[in-house]
Amino acid sequence: MAARQRRRRGADAVDGGLRELLRTRPELPGAALDDFEQAVRVLAGNDWGFRLHASYGETIDSYLAIFDVFAAGGCPNGTRWFFDHAETASQRSLERIVALGGAISVQNRTVMDCDPVVG
Repeated sequence: MAARQRRRRGADAVDGGLRELLRTRPELPGAALDDFEQAVRVLAGNDWGFRLHASYGETIDSYLAIFDVFAAGGCPNGTRWFFDHAETASQRSLERIVALGGAISVQNRTVMDCDPVVG
């Protein structure tokens, strides 16, 4: 019984999280993209792979604009990086991620609950 309750709570947490994606994306704080750019410069400059947690397509597009600038300058230069989640990324964003040498990590537990979000 305890295991069933734990599984159900997990399902509720996933469902609640996906429902959040139907709402308008919260705005990033003013310096967030500058901080992101500086962090990526350090990580890529040291060839340290990294992962980014981003669900909203708009956030991913903002990050990709910074990666476009890096790519023009030869960075991240083979550094492995990827987005966790990316539930609402557009087809164009997915193509840009691949073109920039990134990847996406999708949680398989969301597959059964994504219909209202991804449609």
